[in-house]
Amino acid sequence: FVPGTESAFDFLHIPVMLVSYMAWGWHALWAAVAVLILPLVLSDEWRFLPGDKFMDELINSAILFGIGFCFQKMVLSYQKINGMYKIIQGQNQTLEVYARQIEKLTLAEERNRLSRELHDTVGHVFTTTITGMDAVYLLIDLAPHEAKKNLKELLQVTRSGLDEVR
Repeated sequence: FVPGTESAFDFLHIPVMLVSYMAWGWHALWAAVAVLILPLVLSDEWRFLPGDKFMDELINSAILFGIGFCFQKMVLSYQKINGMYKIIQGQNQTLEVYARQIEKLTLAEERNRLSRELHDTVGHVFTTTITGMDAVYLLIDLAPHEAKKNLKELLQVTRSGLDEVR
C-alpha cells in the first residue's frame, strides 16, 4: 500500500474478480461490461479523475477481471482433469480384470492342448502295445523267433512312447 494512491474504486477489486470468476460463456462478456464500465460511468467520482487516472482504473479493473476469468478456467480444467483421471482409473481396473481373465483362459487352453497331446500319445502307445502283444501271444507258439522279434519292436515302441510322454 502506497499512501496517496488509494482510489474510490479500490473497493471494487475483489467483486470484479468474483464476478468474472462466476461468469460463464456469453455472460462473461456482459459481466465485463457491467463490472468494468458501469461503476465508472454511474459514479460521480469519475468526473473528478484526470484522464490518465480514469484509464488506470479501467485497466486495473480489466486486469482483475481477466485474473478472475483465468482462475475460473484453471479451476474448471483441474476439475475436468480429475474427472478424466477417475475415468482412466476405472478403465485401468477394467483392463486389469480383462487381463486376468485372458491369462486364465490362456492357461486353460494350454492345459487342454497338453492334455489332448498327452492323451493322444499315451493312447497311441497303449493301442500299439496291446495290438502288438496280441500278435506276439498268437505267434509265440507258432513262430517263437518271429515273436521275439515283434516283442523287441514292441519294447522299442513303448520306450519311445514313454520318452515322448516325458
